Amino acid sequence: MTGLKLLCWAERTVRGLPDRRWRDGSRPTVRKACSMDDGRRTGAHGSSGTSGEPAAPSPSRWGRIVRDLLTPVVARQRPLGVLLRWALAAFLATAGVGHFAAPEEFMAQVPPYLPAPELLIAVSGAVELALAIALVALPRYRRLMGVAAALFFVVILPGNVAQYTGARDAFGLTSDAARLTRLALHPLLWVWALTAGDLWPRRRRR
Repeated sequence: MTGLKLLCWAERTVRGLPDRRWRDGSRPTVRKACSMDDGRRTGAHGSSGTSGEPAAPSPSRWGRIVRDLLTPVVARQRPLGVLLRWALAAFLATAGVGHFAAPEEFMAQVPPYLPAPELLIAVSGAVELALAIALVALPRYRRLMGVAAALFFVVILPGNVAQYTGARDAFGLTSDAARLTRLALHPLLWVWALTAGDLWPRRRRR
């Protein structure tokens, strides 16, 4: 191995010289042996290839998820997904308009420990209107919009909990049983958002 290392050192030292210095036929053999030796040494240090250059780091799982969400979808959405997406947009638009048309109804859903309930109602209504517009206007980014809608439904969950625990009447929910039923059905909003965004159920690869 000492002789091979010496040849490799000499080959790397004069690698930049013109080819006429290497017309004796020894260059291919030496370079192949040195490449194999370099590959063994660099492979031990986590590098790939025979050039000694470090391998490009592969993206993490969360990095791949974010990249997939930000990548526009080329395939057409299934008819059921289109229907659910438009229905979700209509639902969010109706709720968003209601935040400004009848804000007193939504006061029952603001937890008592949060400040500025009027401002929170206006902000949540604006977010719902923005999501409704995006779901319709950006169909190629439906996966991102589906995740955004699902996260929004997670954020407003404490409001439904506060309405139940505080026994507040609003939206026709005048009994604990009605308020508890609505709270129990809240996870369906997450399923609705993910299905409208073609995130669930996942398509099987053929």
